[in-house]
Amino acid sequence: MRAWSSGAKPTAEDAALVAPLLADEPRLALRALVHDGALREASAQAELALVGRLLAEAEATLAASIGAIGSAPTRAERLPAR
Repeated sequence: MRAWSSGAKPTAEDAALVAPLLADEPRLALRALVHDGALREASAQAELALVGRLLAEAEATLAASIGAIGSAPTRAERLPAR
């Protein structure tokens, strides 16, 4: 048996739904395609805003000199006895 990806080809069901819509209401179909793209863009912008806020919080914490408590030194890091 062989398996392969369907690739970027639309399915027959998708074509059956879109073709009559484009034929009957071209403005409505175009608007639906545009708004779908806008929704994806909005979610990407929201994700970038979240990452930016988290980064700003981390920078503010470092600027306030609030940091994690260091771990105890390992044997290799200890100073030799005098």
